[in-house]
Amino acid sequence: MPRPPLTCPSCKSEQVDVLSSGLWDGVDENTGHSTGGLFEYGICKQCGGRCVQYVDGHIYVPTETQWQQQIGSLEKSHKRAESWPFEPENDEPVA
Repeated sequence: MPRPPLTCPSCKSEQVDVLSSGLWDGVDENTGHSTGGLFEYGICKQCGGRCVQYVDGHIYVPTETQWQQQIGSLEKSHKRAESWPFEPENDEPVA
């Protein structure tokens, strides 16, 4: 059975840019058994909302802390790459 598409929980659009995806594992709180699956973090192209899916079909808006833990370092890397050629981050001259 195919995985449900990442859909914006705010506006229900399926037009979502997936910024990060991968595998996760953990322990099921109800059974105590190992569990895992795929995760996706994205931004809706229609309304700009953030969305996350860890369990198939259970899509939610992440907290700021959850977002920063998963996406914060990626956003910093992208911003830095966009400023190529790299400039010094302070006002000190480069020797």
